[in-house]
Order: sequence, then C-alpha cells, then structure tokens
Amino acid sequence: MKNFAPKKSLGQHFLHDKNIARKITNEMDYTPKSVIVEIGPGTGVLTNFILENDVLLYAYEIDDRSIDYLNERFAIESNVKFFLKKQDFLTSNLNEISQQHNQQIQVIGNIPYYITSQILFHLIANSQVISRATIMMQKELAARIKASPNTKEYGILTVASNLFFKISGKFDIPPSCFLPQPKVMSTCLTMNFHNPFPDVSVSNKLKIIELSKYLFNQRRKKISNSMQNYLNNKNMEVSKVFANSELKKYLDLRPEDLSVQDFIILYNLIHQF
Repeated sequence: MKNFAPKKSLGQHFLHDKNIARKITNEMDYTPKSVIVEIGPGTGVLTNFILENDVLLYAYEIDDRSIDYLNERFAIESNVKFFLKKQDFLTSNLNEISQQHNQQIQVIGNIPYYITSQILFHLIANSQVISRATIMMQKELAARIKASPNTKEYGILTVASNLFFKISGKFDIPPSCFLPQPKVMSTCLTMNFHNPFPDVSVSNKLKIIELSKYLFNQRRKKISNSMQNYLNNKNMEVSKVFANSELKKYLDLRPEDLSVQDFIILYNLIHQF
C-alpha cells in the first residue's frame, strides 16, 4: 500500500525526517516489556523505531487510511508487540492498560496541534499511571508550559503542567521535517510524571487548576476582583475569606504574579474555613 496524503481536517503533518524520528523515540525509557502508548501513529515513522525495542506498543488512530496502512506495514494480526486501536486518544482508558500489565506506561506522539492542550489535560488526568510522555507540539505552546511568572506566556497550562510533571528533554524541529510543512516551529518535550509537590493530593491539584482557570480568565484584574466569581461559585462568603490576614498579601496581585507554590498556598488559605 502506498503512502497517503495528510488530511488538513485532522490537522495531520506527517514527520518524514527519520533522524528526527529516531531522536524523538530515543526519549523513551526502553526496558524489557515496557508499555508505550502512541498517539496518532499516521504512517508509522515513530512506530517503526519504537518496535525495534522489546516493548508492548498500544497505538490510537482514527484515520481509516492509517489503520489500513499500519495493519499492512506491521502485520498487526500476527504482531504480539503491537496493538492498534481505532479510537480517539482523548477517550482512552490508560488506567486499564496500566492495570493489565501491572506497570506505569509511557506516551509518545506527533499530535495535531489544535488539540494539544486537550491531550495534555488527558495526560494530567491519568498522571498516576504515566511515568513519562514525549509529545511534539507547537513551539509557542511549549513556551507556555515552561513559562515563568510575570510573563505573557505564563498561565493555566503552566500551573497545571508544573503541578504534575517536570520537563526532562526539549528540542526544536523545523517545518521542513514535516509534510506538509506547518507554518510554525515545532518543539518536542519530554515530561516526567514523578509527582512534583508530593504533599498535595491529585484531587487537590485538579482543584488548584480549577482555581487558576478562574483567576487567569481575568488575568489583568487583581486577585481581589477575579477571585470573587470563584468564591461565589463555591458558595463561600467573600468577606469572610478576604478577612484572612494571611490571604491579604495576595489580593492586590495579579494571577501572573503567583508562582505555582503560591497557587497551592492560596488554595489552602481559601479552603481552610
């Protein structure tokens, strides 16, 4: 079966540079029978290098052309290492795969850039069963993940990312490595889900992300203004919360002034009542 043209409607930009493909797949931690999940294998350029190792590979693909091509290229029916699922990765049950093999999983993918944030939040929601993820994304979005306070890139995604993982690898990839060439520079990030802030429960981390969304939705306003909607939504008495002397030092700041640690402290101060 011949290769096929990328579909614009699916946000497909097929990686064709094999040196870059190997560099991406080398970010995985290959141990005997380690479990790897690939998002959108497409023509299998990453898949091919992953399967050179003694691993179990689950791949999620929604394009029928890719599924037919991959079935033929990797003889999936007789391949005990490769499990191809016709399913949107955003609906995947990673916990089920992890439990089936009694180990954490790794995730890799050259993904459609328009759903990168959704994919990252799906990884965060499954963070307890993921050890690392290597994801190709738009360079501007990678900058938001790695942003520092008091910058325009710093926001909800920065807070969410820092609560759940640390960046252990990063390199840029030019448009010429893809077909068709995207109009933006790409970045490959490797994220280690080693549980930053272990004293904060996963459920509380998700609630801190919710708080950050309320605040960053009005990022130019002082926290004293933007936090009122959050408190009203939680049926909390605004005047009582604002009377907390420890909280007052945050009220004249804007959300971009707060570090991730500050968001944790702010959440705990609000919910100590």
